[in-house]
Amino acid sequence: MFSIEWGKRSPGFRGADGLAALGLVALAASLALPHVPLFHSLFPRCHFLDWTGLPCGTCGFTRAFVRGAHLDLAGALSVSPFGAMLFWGWAAASLWIAATWLLPGLPLPRFRASGPSGRWMVRFGIPLAFALNWAYLIGVALLDGSPPA
Repeated sequence: MFSIEWGKRSPGFRGADGLAALGLVALAASLALPHVPLFHSLFPRCHFLDWTGLPCGTCGFTRAFVRGAHLDLAGALSVSPFGAMLFWGWAAASLWIAATWLLPGLPLPRFRASGPSGRWMVRFGIPLAFALNWAYLIGVALLDGSPPA
C-alpha cells in the first residue's frame, strides 16, 4: 500500500523544495490575512456560487487555511474538511522540509505508493476525498441555506 522511507536529502534544489517554499508563503499569508484591512475584498467571490447558489469544490479553502493557521481546528474542519487536512499536511511537510534546509542531517521522508491498493489510493482516493468534501459543502449549504462561513 504505502511505505515511508527515511533518507538523506539529495543535493541541490528539488521539486519538494519549491512546494515547501510555496507552503511557507501560504502559511505566512494565512497567519497575516485576518490582520489585513479589507481582508474579504482581496478575494473575488465564487462565480460558481453566484451562478448556482451552491458552493464549488474549493469554497471554504481560504477560510480553512486561515483558521487552520490560527489553530482553530473545529472551525477549519467545519468550513472545509478537505481544505483543513490539505493545509495541515502541506504546512507540516513544508516546515519539515524547511528544517532540513537549516539542519541538513535531518532525514527526509519519501512516501511510496506500492501495489494495486496504493496506486488506487493515489488515483482515486484523493479525487474521492475532494468529491466527498464537495458533497459536504453542498449538504451544509442546502441544510442551512448558505455555504459554511
